[in-house]
Parts: sequence; C-alpha cells; structure tokens
Amino acid sequence: MRVVSRFTTEGLTGFRQFLQDARSNPGAAVPSSLIRDDSNSTPIAGSVRFAQLSGTQRMHAAQYVDDVLERSGARSELEGDDGFWAWLVAANFDQLCPKDPKTRCYRVGSDWSYWIPEPRNYRRRHRHRLSGPYFAYRAHLSDLPSAMGVLGSRLNGYHDLIERVLSTEEFATSRAINFVVTTLYYSQRTNDIKAGVGGTGRGSSRRLADVLSQFALTYDLGALSGPQLLGMLPSEFDRFRT
Repeated sequence: MRVVSRFTTEGLTGFRQFLQDARSNPGAAVPSSLIRDDSNSTPIAGSVRFAQLSGTQRMHAAQYVDDVLERSGARSELEGDDGFWAWLVAANFDQLCPKDPKTRCYRVGSDWSYWIPEPRNYRRRHRHRLSGPYFAYRAHLSDLPSAMGVLGSRLNGYHDLIERVLSTEEFATSRAINFVVTTLYYSQRTNDIKAGVGGTGRGSSRRLADVLSQFALTYDLGALSGPQLLGMLPSEFDRFRT
C-alpha cells in the first residue's frame, strides 16, 4: 500500500534538481524513486493511504490536504514541514503543474515557492499550490462561502487576486474582506473568478487592495461586517457587484 510521505533532505535536493531540469526538458517526469525510495522519503504519521488529488478548484486542494492531515493525527507538526508539502506536490505534479501544450515542458517558472513552500514565511506561503489553499481554507472554516474569492479559482493557475488578498495577514484572515472579494469577483455561475479582475484598472483587485489599505488607516476593518465594508467602496467597483 502506498502511503503519504515526506521528503528527506536527500529527497528535497532531488526534487529541486527535478524542478531545475523540468523547465527545459520536454520529457521530464517526477522520478518514481524520488517518491518511493526510503532514502528520499519517509511515511508521515498515521500510515495515511495515498490517493491522487482530484478536482479543479483551490477548494478541492484544500479539502484534500485537510483530509490527509486529519487522518495523520499530526496536523500541527506537518503544517510546518517543508518535506511533507513538497512530497505531496511531487506526488500530484501533473495535476498541479500541467505541461505547456507548445513546448511540452512543465511550466515550473523561476519561483519555486509554488512547489516547495515557505510555511513560516507568511508573505510567501500562500503561493504554494497546496499549502496556500489549505491555510486559506482553515482560516475560514466557519464561513467558507465567503472565501470562494480565494478558494474558487483554478487549482493549477495563479490569479493576481490571490496575491492581493493572501499576502497580507489582515486581509487573508478578515471575514469582511473575504466577503467583499467573493461578492465582487467570484462568479457562482462559472465557479471561477470573473473576467477583468486583474490588472490595475478601475475596480480591479489591485485597486481594491489599495482602497482597503487606505480604509485600514481610519477604520478597524475587523469590526466591520462584510456588507458594511462592501457599502463603503467607491463607485468604481459597481461593475463587479452583480
């Protein structure tokens, strides 16, 4: 039985080498020895049986990880374990990082925090394809519908909206701010982020971050309800309200 594991130091080194090679090698694939060999990985607590990640939303990824950690019985320990997060990404790599249809190479990029997390760095841990959705999910367990602005987008993509909301602790954990983000930018019809949210134009996610930062100088955003905060926004955001 294959079980969920964590990378050893050697395994993390091997995964970094794979990421380096995968940027330009169309035939690259995560070596099975990297995932399975005892020298590269060790099982996590609980002997959690491994199952492939399914689903297309960040919400699906968050629930997948939450289930693994619940069954392990070692949630607090594994939440800060780089080797665990990196192994889980490697074991689901084709789902999390599809190849470019033209180059046939993985779209790894130069920022490896998407694949090997920095769980103790609050300003960067949200970028990881699995820990980012997971920590957002845990922060809003009591009101998940209001967090679909950051949990409803595509799993293998990265939207500027995510960066604007999750890279600031106050924004990431605020129920009111996440209510506003979801109300403005998430479409229940398409189960995705609305078109035109990115960029720097009027009503964009960057403009929202700027406006909220200005509000924070005057108001206690934590004391406001979502509808109250939504009602304070200038008219430039009206085009996203429906």
